[in-house]
Amino acid sequence: MKRMPPDPSHWDRYQRSLQELAEQPPYTIYGLRRPVVEPGYLAGWCVEEGTHVSVGLGYGDEEGAALPDLLVTTLPPGSAEREIDLELELRADSPLPPETWVTSHEQLPQGELCRCGDRWLLRARCGTQAVLVTGRGGAQPARVELEPVVDLQPFVVARNELIERHRAARAAEPEPELAPACGIAAVRALLETALPGGSRDGRTTHRLWQRAVRELDGVLGCGPERADYLVTSLVNQLNQLNLAVPWYTGPNAPREAALEELLRHVGLRQPVASEAAQARWEEHWSTQQQAPLAPVTPAEIERRKALKQAWVAAWEAWERDRREP
Repeated sequence: MKRMPPDPSHWDRYQRSLQELAEQPPYTIYGLRRPVVEPGYLAGWCVEEGTHVSVGLGYGDEEGAALPDLLVTTLPPGSAEREIDLELELRADSPLPPETWVTSHEQLPQGELCRCGDRWLLRARCGTQAVLVTGRGGAQPARVELEPVVDLQPFVVARNELIERHRAARAAEPEPELAPACGIAAVRALLETALPGGSRDGRTTHRLWQRAVRELDGVLGCGPERADYLVTSLVNQLNQLNLAVPWYTGPNAPREAALEELLRHVGLRQPVASEAAQARWEEHWSTQQQAPLAPVTPAEIERRKALKQAWVAAWEAWERDRREP
């Protein structure tokens, strides 16, 4: 889900996409009626294969926290009939190592509830749409009431105000110190932040990213632009493994081994057991580089879905082969 602009140089394009979303929401977006939590802001949105698949509204100032107090994520029409793995959704943003997860389920009048530690995820139904409400700390799921959002513009304004406030606060802080690392070790240090339980400190991640690009360019001699492309691809593949590949968030899953495969394939240009998955990812990732506002035909959407499914299947085969040599 897009939360903050990836780079200041993308700010204008980022603002255009924000305004387009505010002026022409892809479908009805739901927000909190109760409890009353401020500020409410556009927390993020997700576009897959040219189509919006979720829009999230955050409630509560997330400064200093990995997540807002409450996050309301609206899925498209028809989603109410889909099976949704609440544990998988809750784990995707969990700051805890998977081995410590202990979850429970219960049914509330609002919908199905899943808990993990002090975090919870409520799946509500609003007409034909599923709405996921994530909370933490003292927020009570039994008090949640939802309503359609008539105007997204105030949420966009609040988002920009929150970004500017965070920027000012971070500018006043000393630069974070990084543990020494060079070459592929610097790329590994960045990728480890994308693993479950990895760092959620944005400034540290930014510095790790800059160093990873510089060091990868030094290893491959590919130039900074290509190195940034490769680092972005690596981070996104790990994030998508976390979101889309079922085994990845399971206890004792070979996440470190998967990370090693990525580093060897991209950073060292060595043959790896996940060669098929890497090839499918490169095909899928290249389709995601299309300009975000460019039209995507139905045929192209289906092609992209097929590419992603082939990538997931390749990683599932890799994991299966590890278990059954």
